[in-house]
Amino acid sequence: MSSKSEAVLPATLKEAISTVNTRLLPYAREIFCAKDKATALEMAGPYLSEKYQTYAKWGQDEVLPGDDTFRQPFEELLRDRFVLGSPDECYEQRHPCWEQAGANFLIFRTHWSGGMPLGHALCQHAPD
Repeated sequence: MSSKSEAVLPATLKEAISTVNTRLLPYAREIFCAKDKATALEMAGPYLSEKYQTYAKWGQDEVLPGDDTFRQPFEELLRDRFVLGSPDECYEQRHPCWEQAGANFLIFRTHWSGGMPLGHALCQHAPD
């Protein structure tokens, strides 16, 4: 590396890190995409439900804002907490991430604990 490159790289890297640190707004959600929402719920619902029941037992919902809690019927947890459905439905459900929340770094968990078969997350059961 030439001395000119060495001089430019640290300043450019420092600027890049500074930009990321001040502008990064991550947004995390569980996601499961199938041929339709009913199939996604059938395949992923039991594992998501178990995951959030476990979170409630651990008390993780005690730090949620307001009256939000994991101790509610799974159907209630579905609202605005998970991204589930067909490819088009999943895409549409992600819009609020950046349009309403202003997120610019999306994190989607496609596999989680609770015994969900890895094949589900690897799209082995995805539509043709």
